Amino acid sequence: MKRIVVCLIALMLALAASAQGKGNRIGIAFMAGVDGLGSSPTSGIRTMNNAYGTRLWFNSWQVELNYKLKITRKTYFHFGVGYESDVFKMDNNIVEMLRYKDGTGELVILDETACVNPYDFYDYETRLVTRYINIPVGIQIGLGDLRLGVTLVAGFNYTSRNTGLKYSYRGITENDKTDNISQFINPYKIDVRFELLYDCVGIYCQLATRPLFQNTDFNRIYPFKAGVMLRF
Repeated sequence: MKRIVVCLIALMLALAASAQGKGNRIGIAFMAGVDGLGSSPTSGIRTMNNAYGTRLWFNSWQVELNYKLKITRKTYFHFGVGYESDVFKMDNNIVEMLRYKDGTGELVILDETACVNPYDFYDYETRLVTRYINIPVGIQIGLGDLRLGVTLVAGFNYTSRNTGLKYSYRGITENDKTDNISQFINPYKIDVRFELLYDCVGIYCQLATRPLFQNTDFNRIYPFKAGVMLRF
């Protein structure tokens, strides 16, 4: 999968470079930022005192290939395809998905008894990894030297051996200790991204309109992302 992603990014960069040289309408966007989980679309910057609590962490990135349609001299509409990877660092050392007989589940916090050696517990770390194929649709408006943008991001979740709950011990990921929780992740998402750019450099904030999890109706959890972006 890593090779496919690298090839996809390389293809996007090549197409964008070619497009810029020919002055046509193909562009590329790259975003990198922090992410977190919250009980509402805007509360991801504040931690929760439960198993869903996360630390703000710089491990969210996206790349998009867009086709631009000019509306006015300073306004254009764009749509395209993209790839997104998010890694959420959990507040608690060991978190797992507790599954119920009715098909639902919820994240729970484990204590020192989860380890053969209780002292090892404090050297463990849990991360939640999600990946998406995105279809962004948005508009950019020029205001002097600045550009304001709003993009609707429809994403389709996919899973692999590198997604789900992953556990690391003293910074080393234990690949044999990965919990595939694909049945609890919403298969698609709809996010709204707000962008502010100067030339091709800017900042963004991306809010979710749909919860991250399904079959966990008593815990509506929303991802939050913000960071820097390049748009050509």
